[in-house]
Amino acid sequence: MKMMPLALLLASVAMAPAQAALFHFDVAGQNVSGVDVHYSFDLDSNPTPTLFEEDPSYSFFQIDGVSITNYAANGAITSITADDLQFFVDVTGGAFGNTSFTNYYFGYQLFSGPVSAPMFELGSYDLYISGEAPVAQLTITAVSAGAVPEPASWAMMLIGFGAIGSTIRRRQTVRFA
Repeated sequence: MKMMPLALLLASVAMAPAQAALFHFDVAGQNVSGVDVHYSFDLDSNPTPTLFEEDPSYSFFQIDGVSITNYAANGAITSITADDLQFFVDVTGGAFGNTSFTNYYFGYQLFSGPVSAPMFELGSYDLYISGEAPVAQLTITAVSAGAVPEPASWAMMLIGFGAIGSTIRRRQTVRFA
């Protein structure tokens, strides 16, 4: 009976969902003006859109407050915060862009699921501005974090230690005469 509140607390921790993985987006190629560009940003694998619109022929979602690092050809590194990073899907594929760069790339759909709850897909993608030849390459990779156990693992470990402790405490010693 004394262990019941602890067991309930640990059970509630065990049911907590795991956090989304962090994905790194790296774009290298040319922009609309034909200038070489290289920039990157990080997003959750399943972000919560700040704005989205679903339509059978054209849908998009938007993420605000994304920190984008720009690597200039002269070696300078600058960072901006994009308040309108948008990802699209339509009947021809997908696109993403940002009005801060006045640059939209077209190509493949970069996520699965509805635009209200997207899940990004890992991989390398050719990007197009217009025409047949790709002008840039997008690579989406998972950012590796240190090995941190999930809450359910911690809960199981604590329950196990508690069970061992209670077994040792209740064990009766056998005495021989």
